[in-house]
Amino acid sequence: MDIAVITSSKDPASVNSYSAICELQQFKDSLQAQIGEHSITIHEIDEVPIHAENLDSTIKADAIIFLTKHTSGAGVQSLTVHPIGNFNDAPLGGKEKTLSPSPALLLKQLYLSLVKNNEIHGDVAIEATHHGPFLETPTVFLEIGSNEEQWKDPAAGKVIAKALIEALEMQLPEQRIAIGIGGPHYSSRFLSRVQERNIALSHVCSKHNLPYLTKELLQEAIDKSMPKADLIFIDKKGLGREKRRVLDIIEELDIENEKF
Repeated sequence: MDIAVITSSKDPASVNSYSAICELQQFKDSLQAQIGEHSITIHEIDEVPIHAENLDSTIKADAIIFLTKHTSGAGVQSLTVHPIGNFNDAPLGGKEKTLSPSPALLLKQLYLSLVKNNEIHGDVAIEATHHGPFLETPTVFLEIGSNEEQWKDPAAGKVIAKALIEALEMQLPEQRIAIGIGGPHYSSRFLSRVQERNIALSHVCSKHNLPYLTKELLQEAIDKSMPKADLIFIDKKGLGREKRRVLDIIEELDIENEKF
């Protein structure tokens, strides 16, 4: 698989992670490397990642990994990974009510590798699907959170670099692909299932986006999971007032689901 790793000069966490990657043996002399079965190329851009619309019109790859910052008002130190797209409007790039393809297996590999290499002892999470840019290439964001001091922390950059390399070397057994519905933005009720079972999480529609979830958008999340999703995780306690409507949508699609 050809993977493009994107680093942005406008993002301090991206600059930090990029610097750490360049210190690794695989990239000391080049912005290209063969890691496991993957050909990796690092690309530098001069725009904010969430607004790098249609980047895949010029950078061709089977999958794209953006190195970026994660922002949280609570300022909790964290390492996060997530697919991209918008279930509602698009204040942070991308297209409204449109998702980009999610490379679920790569997302799981990155998540497991972050957990393993979490030497900064920050929170590790798969975030719900959110923000741009809109791309037609399967894409994930790999992030350091959550404030400027943490974005620039060399130790965090080293964790991202090491986790990236180990994720690409990882061999997973055959996985089922699941969509997550409901619950908090950080997918907390889904994570143990990802770690303990041969299931990879793809797009996640968290509780605050459920009012905008339609049958068509849920089908899009299923179809734009790579590979295609065949299971839905439902955070039953995290459906709120949308519970009956959302469960009816899922029933209409006639896809296997797990409620918990």
